[in-house]
Amino acid sequence: MIATVFLTSRDGTRVIGYSQWRDAAAIDAFRDAFRQEPQMTANMQSVDALVTREGYICDVIYSLHA
Repeated sequence: MIATVFLTSRDGTRVIGYSQWRDAAAIDAFRDAFRQEPQMTANMQSVDALVTREGYICDVIYSLHA
């Protein structure tokens, strides 16, 4: 993983998580390791009861670092 950012809407109703990865293989490796941790699986089931998830894999077309 290169970076992860969490954004909250100003009205407090939404949270957006954005992660930047080196490549798709790094995402797959993380998911595989994550799924093998029983405590994380239990935690995510609790989170899933509260949230709606949408996931997308995208390509960076421009990035500006100040």
